[in-house]
Amino acid sequence: MMDSIAADIRWFFPFADLRVNLVHVQAVYKPWYQNFLLHWTFALEVLLWLLAGHFALHDLRARRTIGAEAA
Repeated sequence: MMDSIAADIRWFFPFADLRVNLVHVQAVYKPWYQNFLLHWTFALEVLLWLLAGHFALHDLRARRTIGAEAA
């Protein structure tokens, strides 16, 4: 899903060759990957990864607590 924000994804392939993206990242920096690292969409992706990690860690700790209480 995150690639749909700044990369061309063919969600309807093979039925249609339509490329879907919400934001076009301009080629401003060299090397090419800095354009993605310095774009606001990369910060959004990092934020989503951090939130997912937070919730996964919270769930893991909750399961350990429940398992320790049952023993």
